[in-house]
Amino acid sequence: MMRFDLGPTRERQALTQQLDRGRTLKGNKAPEPMLKAIYGSGGIPNPLATILRQADTLGLTGPQADSIATMNRRYVISLDSIWSPVAKYLAALPDKYDKDDAYAHYQRAREASVDLLIKLVPQIKSLLTSEQRRKLPSFVSSYLDTRYLASIRSGTAGASNGPMMFPGGGFFVGGGDRGPGGGGQVIIIRN
Repeated sequence: MMRFDLGPTRERQALTQQLDRGRTLKGNKAPEPMLKAIYGSGGIPNPLATILRQADTLGLTGPQADSIATMNRRYVISLDSIWSPVAKYLAALPDKYDKDDAYAHYQRAREASVDLLIKLVPQIKSLLTSEQRRKLPSFVSSYLDTRYLASIRSGTAGASNGPMMFPGGGFFVGGGDRGPGGGGQVIIIRN
């Protein structure tokens, strides 16, 4: 069975629909704070915040929790510096705007967000023991896997929010958009 995905990615369609409200569609334009709340993480959960919420379950020591909290604060501030200008730009778009340019702004910010997390992964992993890493929820583990992050860097087109295991040891990692028009998907299968 073959499946063809024609047209823009769901991610791009969602952004366009959000931006078209109050411009070419009925409704109100989304203000800057709302756009920042919607897109401010690039669609990527904050694994550091989840690790801190799971501190008791993971058995984090005081120094571990302090280090992760400090790292989390820097990560959140960095995300804010990436997404604030993008939210301001998107909120200020005129009624007739360049959809490719709007998506390009979004995509660059998403890539910067993922790149930031990719840089933090080794530090996060070095702070946790192997037992603590095993206790992490699977979705958090996905966001601490640099290969998975690289696969979703440009978008999550047609992908789930994490790796999917198949019987027999097969492994699927959803891919992402490879250009402003949508499309592309990366599939990795390991036996």
